[in-house]
Amino acid sequence: MFQASYTSSKAIDQGASFENELNPVYANATRGLSLLDAKNRFVFSPVWQLPIPKKEGLAGKVANGWQLSAIITYQSGFPIRIQDQNDAELQSSIFFESTNTPYSTGPVQFVNPKTTPGNYWFNTSTFCDATGSSCPQQLGAFGNTAHALCCGPALSNTDLVIAKMTPIGEKLNTEFRAEFYNAWNHTQFENPDGNFSDSTFGQVLKARDPRVMQFAIKLLF
Repeated sequence: MFQASYTSSKAIDQGASFENELNPVYANATRGLSLLDAKNRFVFSPVWQLPIPKKEGLAGKVANGWQLSAIITYQSGFPIRIQDQNDAELQSSIFFESTNTPYSTGPVQFVNPKTTPGNYWFNTSTFCDATGSSCPQQLGAFGNTAHALCCGPALSNTDLVIAKMTPIGEKLNTEFRAEFYNAWNHTQFENPDGNFSDSTFGQVLKARDPRVMQFAIKLLF
């Protein structure tokens, strides 16, 4: 048996958290994709009881009761929170307000962090603010970049379970489980640093967990 689901969605807001204060001059300037947005999500959960012919005696204890199950997930990446704490807009954003964003001089250019020196997810040379040189933004003006940039690394994950039920007499059962999280050991990056004020702006700094395995035996009575 199996269960499958697909979700297509779009979440828009003017700030995904309390720290995402709005532009006090023009609230709609911060309208954009929510940090919780996941455009596409597919989950497939199969359970397969292996069709091994039933055996008796010791052979049955070894061969009977095997089962495979999994949770397979494919999901679009989450939006990247973009912020600039250099206070180019002169609204004291360096203290608390963090949704003010840098100025974008052109379309975002995404790159492969595996092959780009510094593990960059996008080209940062198209971003600037009025605190730097040669930037079209003027001091006191807000950046033109949305508060969330679409999108970060996608998710491709398989969690796999191999289980075996072995009866002991009429009232007792044992269950052996071998569980593999991120079974294929895919490299799955977390969102890059979206803070323009950081020296690591645009860089992927973390990855989700590699393959993790655990084994267990249960006694059921």
